[in-house]
Amino acid sequence: MKKIVLSISLLFLLASAMSGQSDYELSREADRNYKDENYSDAELLYRKSLEKNPTPETAFNLGNAMYKQERYDEALEAYDQLANNAESEMLRKDALYNKGRTQVALEDFKGGAESFIQALQIDPDDADTKQRLLESLQMLQQQQQQQQQQQQQQQDKDQESEQQEQQQQQQQEQQSEPSEDEQEEKQDDQQSSDNPSSDESEQEPEAVELTEEDLKEITEQKIKDMLKSVEEQEKQVQEKLNRRSTKNKPEKDW
Repeated sequence: MKKIVLSISLLFLLASAMSGQSDYELSREADRNYKDENYSDAELLYRKSLEKNPTPETAFNLGNAMYKQERYDEALEAYDQLANNAESEMLRKDALYNKGRTQVALEDFKGGAESFIQALQIDPDDADTKQRLLESLQMLQQQQQQQQQQQQQQQDKDQESEQQEQQQQQQQEQQSEPSEDEQEEKQDDQQSSDNPSSDESEQEPEAVELTEEDLKEITEQKIKDMLKSVEEQEKQVQEKLNRRSTKNKPEKDW
């Protein structure tokens, strides 16, 4: 009980002290807490400072405090507002950079890459942003490959299930041995499945491979080309999976 009373008293004293501080004093105290990794206290002080004087710099710092607490959705909203409304180009660039990092933390790698590209349009020579862009594109490719594998596995599973159902129906309907014509037809089907069509044997689209040398030579147009290439690969993979699904789906023998 004494500890609870003491905690309440400290909160009351903190609130009383903050009410008499200026926005500048609150921001500086928030910065000290942030530096000491007391992010929740820093957030409270930044909010108090914003109530007295809503500056974009303090709003940016508030977003950082929420990011450090892994409250990515709230941090993303703060960065997004600054990216759209900040009058300072450098502050807008920093907001876009942090927005990209937050999107990557939320596994929105494509959105993160787009934010880094927007930041590079303001400062094309920022090596750190280029590095983040490179990493986000690589993670996007890995994510697309994983999704492709999951979709293929699900399609194979569905196809196998349908084939099993068809076989069960045929076994129930056919009490006697299959005729010679049916055996020959089955052999022809097996030969067809062993010889895939040209569409099925076509090579997978090659992934965009980026090296450290590419990083040094990234330009705005090259960045857009890389992102466009990733999108085209994703579209090709999806079209290929759709073709396979249509061709491999067994016809039911009613």
